[in-house]
Amino acid sequence: MLSRTWFAPLATSSGAALLFVTTALLMGVACGILMTREVEHTARLRSTMLFLAGAHLCLLLLSGLSLYNGPPTLEHALRALVAGQSAGLFWGLVVGAGLGLPCLALMVGRRQRAITLLSALCLCIGAATLRWLFFSVA
Repeated sequence: MLSRTWFAPLATSSGAALLFVTTALLMGVACGILMTREVEHTARLRSTMLFLAGAHLCLLLLSGLSLYNGPPTLEHALRALVAGQSAGLFWGLVVGAGLGLPCLALMVGRRQRAITLLSALCLCIGAATLRWLFFSVA
């Protein structure tokens, strides 16, 4: 599995595999939305994407809580992610633009194709950024 590397403490944490699965599911549904043109299929994928984004946010929180007061290496990496050098990317791209904005747009916005496409694109960017941060934060 890609998450088992010796140089990235967050990638070896207990919640990493689960977060990698949810980001893969999110990116898969988002790519499905970007490729389909059928209204009924897009509506089903849209509700699935909203559910997965909410679940991913909860899993992200639980994974962070599981690392809090854990082994020193993991706790240091968690601090670097949420309050250190990578905090801007994490809070801005992963949480804000990658999860918050799409969830809000999907819940509030009418079932317009442009909003759904923008949300799918934002979710892909946020998920890819989270995966990159897992390997770059040490």
